[in-house]
Amino acid sequence: MPIEVNNELLKLMKLFDFKLIECSFKGEVTRSMFKVVSKISQKDVQKLFLKLGFNDVHEDLVNICSNLSLLAIGTDKCGDNKALKLYFKNIQERFINIAGDKSLLLFEIAKQNKLEVMCALNLYKDKQSGLTKKIYLDIPEQECNLQIIELKDLNKKLLNALPDLMNQLNFNLEKVNKINNTIAVMHENDVPLTCIGVDIDSSEIKLYFDHGQ
Repeated sequence: MPIEVNNELLKLMKLFDFKLIECSFKGEVTRSMFKVVSKISQKDVQKLFLKLGFNDVHEDLVNICSNLSLLAIGTDKCGDNKALKLYFKNIQERFINIAGDKSLLLFEIAKQNKLEVMCALNLYKDKQSGLTKKIYLDIPEQECNLQIIELKDLNKKLLNALPDLMNQLNFNLEKVNKINNTIAVMHENDVPLTCIGVDIDSSEIKLYFDHGQ
């Protein structure tokens, strides 16, 4: 079944110089991912939130959007924008102020293992869902572009970070074994780990695998 992106949404995002790079769906919600082509001003950020139907966005959140890298929009079948996911790079101090000390520990693990960090904030129109904070540990882009380096060699950096990460998140033995078993299965099938996502509020992690094809 083809995925259709709302034409009005595409026109709106084009006005603010956002480029559609990915589209997927879950249930009845379409998720459209846009890349920020040029730096967006605070005034335009406020306008964009209003146009997308998010009217009460906190000023602190508007301020950090000057560092916005990617924006994902969750839209239901009626065309109503239900959720925004804001992705940022290079906002460590400001993100720690929002996400708390736990995020500082994750930044330290990334630094020790020479991993790149992408921060994300999920904003929901349903106010009861609140604001969720996530961090993604990834291989630095410049290393991924070096063709002499095997993907499985880069994969070792993420694997080396996992024990510290699980320790800081106080994972019990059952969770540790589940993660280790998942990695073992993917390794047997030659599918390397390429990214680790951490939900700061729930202390849950997601493992992302990609065989590069």
